[in-house]
Amino acid sequence: MVRTWTHRTVVVLFRDYIYKRFAGYDEERIARVAGVSVEAITFDSLGTVPYAPQIAKDGVLSRERYRWRIPYQTLEPWTPIWDELVSAGFAAVAADGWMLSKRGVMLCEDLHRSARRYLESLTLPGAELKRLSAALRVLHGKIPARAERAQCAMAGLPLQAEIRSDILRFDRFASELWNFRDDAHIMAWQAARFAGPTLDVLSHLWEGTDSLEQLVLELDGRQSESSVDKEVTRLVESGDIDQRGNFLALTSRGKARRALIERETDACYFEGWPDGRELARIGEDMSALSEALP
Repeated sequence: MVRTWTHRTVVVLFRDYIYKRFAGYDEERIARVAGVSVEAITFDSLGTVPYAPQIAKDGVLSRERYRWRIPYQTLEPWTPIWDELVSAGFAAVAADGWMLSKRGVMLCEDLHRSARRYLESLTLPGAELKRLSAALRVLHGKIPARAERAQCAMAGLPLQAEIRSDILRFDRFASELWNFRDDAHIMAWQAARFAGPTLDVLSHLWEGTDSLEQLVLELDGRQSESSVDKEVTRLVESGDIDQRGNFLALTSRGKARRALIERETDACYFEGWPDGRELARIGEDMSALSEALP
């Protein structure tokens, strides 16, 4: 069957690649050697050592900086991780946050090198990777200066001179294009005058959640139950959702506002993307790469 590729179906493959790429990577062993928890060194969470240089401002990872990078949170999950890193000598307390120590910088670089060696060890389709590296380089070059999170990640990426293979170039471009997706979405909902936690609740309902109980479960670790209740009340009062006991549903106003945010996100993000056969080639190559991953 011939697949019809759209911009949306292709960008979903970026997300799938990022979530799948380290499925066979032994982070538990690396954490044991470093003497810290997996939660402190994983590539599956932004609040960890590998992403510190890509989020920090002037070398400092303040709580305010994390709220800027992950604006949907009302809970603050970073303190326990960084307290652990301070105790282990990999970080120091600084200005309402933390900064990597010299040992922490070395650990960060070691983590990136180790992860890159793992990616280069995988048996992946060479021709597809070469084409993807070239195609995504073009899209990557179109990330605008106003995309603050993507630009910060690009500038702060450790050991950029060591990115020499097609898989590592592709990995960088795909990751930074996914960061730009965050920027495009955040710019869209900020223009619509939403706050991050409020938008998070609205989005879950827009995606199909239909009860307060389920909403609280889905936002566990990001918002407290009292915060979810507050945001639900805010959206009821603004006319964006209806609530009948435990049952929640978007109103026509809520559907229209959330759909507009998605359209504005796409308009910003996909500007300059190819169509037709060029887009289909990216989709086909991304699918082949995903199927080859462990």
